[in-house]
Amino acid sequence: MGVRGSNPFGRAILFKDLASIGWRPASILDSFGPVAFQAGDGLDTRPHPHIGLASLTYLIDGEILHRYSEGYVQPIRPGEVNVMTAGREIVHSMRSSETTRASGGTVFGFQSWVALPTDQDQTLAGLVAELGAHVTPTALPEAMKADTVILAVPFTAVADAVRGSAQWNGRIVVDATNAIDFPAFTPKDLGGRSSTAVIAEMVPGARVAKALNTLPAAVLASAPTQDGGRRVLFVSGNDAVANADIASLIERLGYAPITLGELKQGGLLQQLGAPLVAQNLTKHG
Repeated sequence: MGVRGSNPFGRAILFKDLASIGWRPASILDSFGPVAFQAGDGLDTRPHPHIGLASLTYLIDGEILHRYSEGYVQPIRPGEVNVMTAGREIVHSMRSSETTRASGGTVFGFQSWVALPTDQDQTLAGLVAELGAHVTPTALPEAMKADTVILAVPFTAVADAVRGSAQWNGRIVVDATNAIDFPAFTPKDLGGRSSTAVIAEMVPGARVAKALNTLPAAVLASAPTQDGGRRVLFVSGNDAVANADIASLIERLGYAPITLGELKQGGLLQQLGAPLVAQNLTKHG
């Protein structure tokens, strides 16, 4: 029996040589509870990263709220299952809901963790199978040589992602990140600078645009049309030609682009906590 904070967990770890089928040598089964919480208390597994694994959570009693750095918020109730697959880093928290925390309650469930096959842990194999010819998998160093690079990773992972990249030489980098301070899920303190300004310093010579960050990933994964209109996506940047290129890309994807101008003006409206974030707007006509 282990303890995380005040939360009782039981854990069994299977160590077995499964190299012949490409699996890492570890599978984990967690149990949590049964445990009763008084009003004001609850389950608190704070935000933490996962990489190269898949998890399945099954709840017998109570309610748990899962949050993911991609923008997903998923409650789980008795009899329901939550499945997460993390090839590259996903930041994830597991907590009691506000309703449960306010009134008190119980929680009881199981969570199974399995390492991904070593040939899939950092690939887009599942997405490639789904999208077919619309996506081409490649290694990170090769991807960073593209004319347009979209940084769709956690803000804290950007430095590692771009480290060692080829000279940018005017290539376009799209900052699709949100600088989140975990576990509070509030804007990260960057000393008065925008997250895009910080990223621009990591990619010297690139033409940096801010886009694709104002809608949660779950909304972006749905159809670009809604109620007879097209969902709005914003673009800002200090290079007008780069802004136009990204706006054209957004248009081809079926969304309605709105260009906000330079980063010091329109870009600030797209930062986490600013007025345009999480606004699911549609353009008609």
